Amino acid sequence: MAAVWSDNTASTVLSLRGITKRFGATRALQGIDLDFYEGEVHCLIGENGAGKSTLAKLLSGVERPDSGAIVIWGQSYERISPHQAIELGVSTVYQEADLVSSVSVAENVFLGSETTKGPIVDWHSMRQKTGDLATRMGVTVDPRATVMGLSPMKKQVVQILRAVRREARVLILDEPTSSLGASEKEALYALVRRLATDGLAIIYVSHFLDEVFEVGDRVTVLKDGCKMGTHDVATTSVSELVREMVGREEAAFFARERTTQPGEVALKVEHYSGPGVVEASFEVRRGEIFGLGGLAGAGRTELANLIFGVAKRTSGRLVLSGRDVTPRSPAQAIARGICMLTEDRQGTGLLRKQSVSQNIAAARNERGRFWVRGERALAARMIERLRIVADSPRQPVSALSGGNQQKVLLARWLAVEGTEVFILDEPTKGVDIGAKHEIYRLIEQLVAEGKMILLISSDLPELISLSDSVGVMREGRLVKVAAVTDVSEESLAKEFLGA
Repeated sequence: MAAVWSDNTASTVLSLRGITKRFGATRALQGIDLDFYEGEVHCLIGENGAGKSTLAKLLSGVERPDSGAIVIWGQSYERISPHQAIELGVSTVYQEADLVSSVSVAENVFLGSETTKGPIVDWHSMRQKTGDLATRMGVTVDPRATVMGLSPMKKQVVQILRAVRREARVLILDEPTSSLGASEKEALYALVRRLATDGLAIIYVSHFLDEVFEVGDRVTVLKDGCKMGTHDVATTSVSELVREMVGREEAAFFARERTTQPGEVALKVEHYSGPGVVEASFEVRRGEIFGLGGLAGAGRTELANLIFGVAKRTSGRLVLSGRDVTPRSPAQAIARGICMLTEDRQGTGLLRKQSVSQNIAAARNERGRFWVRGERALAARMIERLRIVADSPRQPVSALSGGNQQKVLLARWLAVEGTEVFILDEPTKGVDIGAKHEIYRLIEQLVAEGKMILLISSDLPELISLSDSVGVMREGRLVKVAAVTDVSEESLAKEFLGA
């Protein structure tokens, strides 16, 4: 049950005024005004890409706002550095533990400000103070234990102890329960309540609505970088929050031209399991777009990586047109008619130091068809077909805009003869509206040719407007498959959240 909170007794610790942040063409935050109070758990919720993590990074000094002010204890700052944030009493506990795994709990708690006795580090004092602090916070952790061997929950505790030892007055918890079990979540909730009771301002970033009602005093909904509303948890509802999370203008939808109907089932994913995925099964018909939705970390990309052979499956079979085509590697998947547009365009998609033509021909080269003269002719055809804006096929791909880089990656797979299955992981991520609609038209063309599309998207209007059927991933499991005519943004958001 959430703590009882009253703004009559609360004191403002931290405020945001007109905060705006962009990453290229993407608006991460727009004109955000927020206040955070001592003794309060203030939850931040929203879909993937709503701006939650960006806001947390601005407050912790990792990112710099383009405009606006961060006001801490009445002092206004255009930006703060990570060191300055700590000095001002703002500490962040990240999803991935920000700890030195090879040393002890006590060493991590006192990292950077070790207790000394003369010129010698006073290990005994540090361990004793860590134990006393843990006792005061009502948690159990061995100060001598090496962090490497701790559970995810204990690592969260160590980060919180370090923040309290630094006399933090604002504690940012970024998706703190993403890797915790049920009993560990309850223990974390109890610790969060205790911290708020002690007067800390807690900023709790979460995807899960049940957590909001478990520990939150107030909740702010972010969508597409904008603040949709701030509510007292005691007087709001799941339905109200979901409506604010998914509400959009009608113009945000793309009207797909459905000139043909999907054909017979041709692709079967049978009982796939592996890292981050448990027993996923579904079917895709020829000329069908099978949408795959869910929160970040729910298993969408992990399932795609298993199907494409990037990750090693522990069980499962992939059947295409009656043949077992289960790949053990991406090269094998490509040879068997399956391609994948990665979500991480810069990290695992593009050959950043290579030319446009080399990037387009990369998959054909993977199949042992390396040639140079034909490479540029192929690139020229693809540049024309996809309307890629480039000076020439020889231009470095790194010099192109994000939308044109994405088109280059799509061209790579269109250049491979015999491709039947296109796995598209966030195909319009980080591209402008013009490039986005061109990519949509290309997807329509592939469907009209009878290709099968597995579309992974965090953009609910995109997922609904493009897909024929939709699967929902949650905590590594495919929990629902439905015709797109049977779902809505609100119903899918509730499925994603388990609400």
